[in-house]
Amino acid sequence: MLFKARRITVERMAILLRAECEHLEADTFEKVEQDDFDSELEEGSESSQFGDMPSVPAGVKCGTCAAFNSNDLYELDDCWMCRSCLKQTAVNQIRLKSLPICLPLVVPAGTTSYDVLPSILPLPLFNFYTKFAAVELIEQSMDDIIDLGECPGCKQMVDITRPNGNLML
Repeated sequence: MLFKARRITVERMAILLRAECEHLEADTFEKVEQDDFDSELEEGSESSQFGDMPSVPAGVKCGTCAAFNSNDLYELDDCWMCRSCLKQTAVNQIRLKSLPICLPLVVPAGTTSYDVLPSILPLPLFNFYTKFAAVELIEQSMDDIIDLGECPGCKQMVDITRPNGNLML
């Protein structure tokens, strides 16, 4: 009996997670652009490749641990958090299987919180999360004629379509 199998690549997993993050971030808060404010926080204009990215205002600290290293702070919808606190929040959500990870980060248009995760999580944990969360999302959305499996040789995830909905035994 032949089964039709389709590889689940890392790119496909990332696309699934980005789409799910966009769905989560759809309308949690009103988006306010930096242009809506007068430049009262800016004292000077620096020209750099990151000129369009907002800088960390002076005196801002992590809302959880009060760290104040501006290179380590991320803007959330309602506060700022340091990389360490965000990492711990993400790890807790992974342990609780609260997928996808919901971090209300303020990100540029066309970017999701999933795209920022590599700067927060160690790469092995990020890779584990990507595979784990994508498999969970695929399993939740599968119908009865598709099974999720793993190639015994290369360990690549595949979804297997059973002809006529026959059960695999």
